Amino acid sequence: MKSKSTKMKENPDKAYTLYRQNLQKKILKMALQMFLNKGIKLVRMDDIANHLSISKRTLYEIYGNKEELLMECIKEQHRQFASFFDMKNEKDVIQIIINFLYRQIEDLRNTNPRFFKDLNKYPHVTRYLERHRFYQQKEMMDFVQKAIEDGYFRPDVNYDIIFRVSNASMRYTIGTNMYKEYPIEEIFRQLLFVYFRGFCTEKGLERFNRLTEERLAKDTLNMSVKTNL
Repeated sequence: MKSKSTKMKENPDKAYTLYRQNLQKKILKMALQMFLNKGIKLVRMDDIANHLSISKRTLYEIYGNKEELLMECIKEQHRQFASFFDMKNEKDVIQIIINFLYRQIEDLRNTNPRFFKDLNKYPHVTRYLERHRFYQQKEMMDFVQKAIEDGYFRPDVNYDIIFRVSNASMRYTIGTNMYKEYPIEEIFRQLLFVYFRGFCTEKGLERFNRLTEERLAKDTLNMSVKTNL
């Protein structure tokens, strides 16, 4: 049986394709991390290439310009977002929501607010975000319907209004520099938890509180273990 390396040598085109695919993933991961940490404006294509130890030419062969790279980073974020609401592995809608909320809070904690402000300077990206927001809301409504059927969410709430107001609240936070007074992850947590408690049924609240307590206990235990290592 031929080894994987031998097969690659016999098929250089396939080896090159795999190399490019792996490099694309590395570029996306590095670029997204840098955009989130520093803001988009302060990150140059040269900086990304230098961090990856590749030439600027190689970077531009894969992503024609900074906005194209940013667009792919945003799409990758959205793919990660969608994976949270995939019910193939996890059927409990409340557990899915809690996992998502904690992930979002952790991501925001590591995100420079400049990132959100800088997004408005890239018209192709902002147009994509507007279109995506519409489709994302449709997907979320399917998820909400499942939560209603399971008895966790109230059926008498207009969720379209909730989604629009929550999006407007985050835009207000960025537009008024409110994040300079309060950490952006704390603003997100307060808004979402208030909304969430408002449209939960008693059954949903009971489940939410229990799972939240279990999550806090687990996080406390993990922190204690790390401290003692």
